[in-house]
Amino acid sequence: NLLLAGDTLLGNALVVTGTHTLDPQGTFTLTVRVTEDIRFEPVGGFIVDSAVGANVQLVYNVTDWLENPDSLGTPVDLTTCITTNTLMDAVTKHIALNEGTQCGQSKSIGNIIKDNMKNKYDVSNS
Repeated sequence: NLLLAGDTLLGNALVVTGTHTLDPQGTFTLTVRVTEDIRFEPVGGFIVDSAVGANVQLVYNVTDWLENPDSLGTPVDLTTCITTNTLMDAVTKHIALNEGTQCGQSKSIGNIIKDNMKNKYDVSNS
């Protein structure tokens, strides 16, 4: 399906939305823009036979996305990041994270996600 004007995915490679339980409760959005660094392009591409019909499904473990590059095996501490950087809107209680958000790590959230996807997954046409 084609994206319509105003769709959150337009211009983004990744959009994650949901609710959080920080005090007070609210919603969150994490967006990562479309760049060469986050495209899924396995050697030979994805073969989808339109006569037969096929689905391409990418499955990722969310805990892998935000592994801390400065302390491997531990996640980025988003709670401290959100409260320290006052990323929660005081009125709507919405938290907006994007690829440029710095959370006290050596890299931005976007670069952490991109690097972890590249290093932890083999996107191949098999």
